[in-house]
Amino acid sequence: MSRDFVFVECDRHSHTPDESFAVVPPSSGRQMYKASTEFSLEHLGKGSGRKCLLIGSPVFAVSEFVKKGWNVTYIDVRIPPIEIDKFIQCDATNMGIFPDCSFDAIETSCVLSHAGMGRYGDPIVEDGDEKMLSEMFRVMKPGSLASVMFGNIADIEKMVVLGTCHRIYTMAEIERLLGKTGFVMEKNRIWSLRYSGWLVRGQHVSKDYLGQPDYISVLIRKPNG
Repeated sequence: MSRDFVFVECDRHSHTPDESFAVVPPSSGRQMYKASTEFSLEHLGKGSGRKCLLIGSPVFAVSEFVKKGWNVTYIDVRIPPIEIDKFIQCDATNMGIFPDCSFDAIETSCVLSHAGMGRYGDPIVEDGDEKMLSEMFRVMKPGSLASVMFGNIADIEKMVVLGTCHRIYTMAEIERLLGKTGFVMEKNRIWSLRYSGWLVRGQHVSKDYLGQPDYISVLIRKPNG
């Protein structure tokens, strides 16, 4: 059964392999990256030497996780502009370099919505986001947590695939993806460009996925057994 989505032609950010990395926490713009990292650190907690895989997250997140005691491996399809210990150039839809059950946690921010779309010079992979989640599930230890900022979410009828830029999710599509790949959602939080902060009671998910989109962070668990 094919996925149910709407394709919208768009050449905005259609191919940006040279897009700058977020090397330091942003003081303006891209505030969702800072928020996503804070969400992840809050819920994944102290590492105490355990292994965490960071997939294409803002580069500044590496040092933040190391400070929390995590043994960090960082992967990206591109090469970061600064040296990172345990960096591996890798496509997240195919992480065969890692054995099953390799990591105690995973963190990834605004990567899933781009996976397999070729925007960053990565291979074109059908349902790349689903394949990335399946690979995450495989390399995580049973019972472990992952913190994932999926990317954009909107109050729309169906998921939108915006050219080769990214996917705009619905909550129903996120729940479908997690269920299909075996994950259990523990909690989620939505960052709003309109309000410059996390949505609170009485504030609603945006319908404007082009001008003032929202971003969803999700804490998920790989079940035991």
